[in-house]
Amino acid sequence: PRAVGKKVAITFGEGLIPFDFDRANIRPDARPQLDEIGRALKTLIEAEPKDIAVVEKSKICFEIAGHTDPRGTDAYNLRLSQRRAQAVADYLARNFGIPGDRLIPRGYGERQPLCTQKTEACYALDRRVEIIKRIQVSQTKGDNVRGVSSQTPLPVLRTQTGALAEKRLTVEAGFFYQKGPGKPIYPLEEGVSLCSIKDRYFIFLRPLQDCYCYLLQEDSRGHVDLLFPEEGKDGFVKKARDYWIPAFGRAFTLDETRGTERLYLLVSAQSIKTELEGLSLKDQAKRAVRAFKARAIYIVKAPRPKTPVPSSAISSAQSNSHGLDKFLERIEGEGAWVKMVSFQHE
Repeated sequence: PRAVGKKVAITFGEGLIPFDFDRANIRPDARPQLDEIGRALKTLIEAEPKDIAVVEKSKICFEIAGHTDPRGTDAYNLRLSQRRAQAVADYLARNFGIPGDRLIPRGYGERQPLCTQKTEACYALDRRVEIIKRIQVSQTKGDNVRGVSSQTPLPVLRTQTGALAEKRLTVEAGFFYQKGPGKPIYPLEEGVSLCSIKDRYFIFLRPLQDCYCYLLQEDSRGHVDLLFPEEGKDGFVKKARDYWIPAFGRAFTLDETRGTERLYLLVSAQSIKTELEGLSLKDQAKRAVRAFKARAIYIVKAPRPKTPVPSSAISSAQSNSHGLDKFLERIEGEGAWVKMVSFQHE
């Protein structure tokens, strides 16, 4: 057991619910321990009060949080961790009759490591599942039908009316690079190395609903730049509109600081811009990235990997961007979430 904020979690690491490298199936030697947990969770649910006449009541749910070691791309590890969480949820539902609405499988990829050493023993600790007890609260008001509150409330991020943003957000995104002018364009992903000055990179965004987007870049020394929006703007983007960052036909280049570069795409239902504390938009975006980067995101559609983007797709994309569709990633999350892409600056 361990406490994370107000959450109580049971962590299954090596020897409990282990997963082999790049696998999501539950190993046979892990089933006895999982069976013990399944019986315990069922007992907790069966012990709940059955009186439905109360005006307000709570029910126990369990988030099944899947995690991976850091090897592989961020997008791949998010999908793998989701499969691991789903495998455990399916096992508990199938073998112990736990209702599906009491189990919430979510994948966090490599974003919450327990160990940072580059050893097999450390990697094994990170290939894990956590089962987190949560409470759902249902209410009745007069004759209205009850509604269920969110299991994972957002950190403080409010509109002027104080209402909390909790809606699903979907964005199609493409991160691209070019090894010098006139060279082929490829999707930017982990493992790619770019050089200072001559190599170029740019980002394409297409939100599927009105929302707010922010793009930051962090170098190996921890210096952060706000790439989108410009300072003074609020980051609002419109549904189904195409956004090229920095602009269509333009690209970013790197300075002289070598090491790992990280791009953070923050998508939010509400503006993060506030007049409080006198912070710049960049500093507010940095704070929001720290708050939301551990939230689960879902890769609904992965881009075509390691394939050059035809020059015709780029040249015609300003008037008809659908030629880029096969190279775009469709990402979903709730309320506010962060997509990270890292590469090497050599």
